[in-house]
Amino acid sequence: MSGLLVNKLKKKIEEKNYSVAELERVAGLKGHAIRNILLGKSKKPNIEILQRAASVLGCSIVEFLDEKELGQVNLVPQGRPAPVKKETILIKNVSLYEQAVKLVFNIYQEKDYIPSTEQASYVINEIYAFAEKNQANKPDKAFAEWLISNCISS
Repeated sequence: MSGLLVNKLKKKIEEKNYSVAELERVAGLKGHAIRNILLGKSKKPNIEILQRAASVLGCSIVEFLDEKELGQVNLVPQGRPAPVKKETILIKNVSLYEQAVKLVFNIYQEKDYIPSTEQASYVINEIYAFAEKNQANKPDKAFAEWLISNCISS
């Protein structure tokens, strides 16, 4: 995993005044899960670890990764639910959000998959946040397909 993830994760931890051990505890992670990422011992971090850390830190996993790093994240879930704390995402671009909704449901339809409302909302919000972060005029289909495939498999 690149130093970019490590740097972004360290910065977020410092911004929220967490110690690494405290973040791991609050996120319900096994000891050293975050520490191993920060020390470069975890070459392919599990997506659930990043989701849990992001939830506790009040951000999206998108804030930790860039497009090149998406393929370096281990998509095998650990089988524990993510923390309940939800991130608030402001819809600054209604048209972009609407495009994200349509894209997500088109992909669900192609995969013949019926999501829960929580799962659909999570995926739509992540895809919208990713597009907003990258100042895109439309949602990234490759990111959407990757995220949906990950959510369906977990």
